[in-house]
Amino acid sequence: MVIFTALPSGISSDEGNRDYEIYQVPSNYVVVDDEQLPFEIKDVVRIRANEKFSKYYDCMDELGEGKFGKVYRCREKATGLELAAKRIKIKRDADREKVEREVAIMTKLRHPRIAQIYDAFATPDNDVVLIMEIVTGGELFDRVVDENYILTELAVVMIVCQLCEAVSYIHSKNIVHLDIKVIPMLSRLCIIG
Repeated sequence: MVIFTALPSGISSDEGNRDYEIYQVPSNYVVVDDEQLPFEIKDVVRIRANEKFSKYYDCMDELGEGKFGKVYRCREKATGLELAAKRIKIKRDADREKVEREVAIMTKLRHPRIAQIYDAFATPDNDVVLIMEIVTGGELFDRVVDENYILTELAVVMIVCQLCEAVSYIHSKNIVHLDIKVIPMLSRLCIIG
């Protein structure tokens, strides 16, 4: 794969210097492995209203918190499979409808750069818990602002290419992600904020 990146100057001189660099990416260089998912992707995931999340999953440590709720590490009781449980606060009926639409969309997206949904539950207090593929490695934003983390140009190029693959795939399905920002990017694109 050949990747072009613009130089900060963005100016070509009369000496024929280019205003971009060409990187030849080694074929074995991968920032994110295309590992096999530890579960079979379901054709349909519906929010289960009459079943308790705790009947099927053990909730473990908190992984993070966002605008819409908290994310926990959980383990499926039947299989021991480790997943992420994202609890989304539902304040209005319109919020529930939005989450239901996003779950339906997520069920249709099959791409190695997009976090996959596994299950979903409604809680007694009207919130929704999404069970998803657990994405390790932390948030990209944390890496960018950490002065002790060395983020090479080549690594940035590879990360951006992989995220562009995910966005391109989503667009090919006539879906637009309206909330892309550095913070929810882990090593896969997370569709629900």
